[in-house]
Amino acid sequence: LSLAGVQLPHMLSMPIEMVGKVAGGLSLFALGLLFYGERPTVNIQTCTNISIKNLIQPAMMAVAGLAFGLSHSLMQQVIIIGATPSAIAAGMFALRSDTYIEPASSSILLGTAIGVVTEGIMIYLIS
Repeated sequence: LSLAGVQLPHMLSMPIEMVGKVAGGLSLFALGLLFYGERPTVNIQTCTNISIKNLIQPAMMAVAGLAFGLSHSLMQQVIIIGATPSAIAAGMFALRSDTYIEPASSSILLGTAIGVVTEGIMIYLIS
């Protein structure tokens, strides 16, 4: 709607804005609930998930950026977005469907912790 320039009536836009403002904090709260009582495990699935998200995905974004001829500034943005740690949606879906819970939650927790380092390295390398 925003792209098309459509303006929502104030009565509709206010609740949407309220939900948007609490989304970040609410997702962190949900992440805490997801990890309560969980002990992260390191196994081949966790290592594969973390490697894909923290190393392979940013590399793929760099290759795509080069293929599309992006400017240096846009390349930096694309690579940093690609290196950003995983969202909690995978863990929440795993919990909801009662499958793949341990690898998903371990991947999110450990991937986020490792992502702090890999994100810093990515920023340093592309500066």
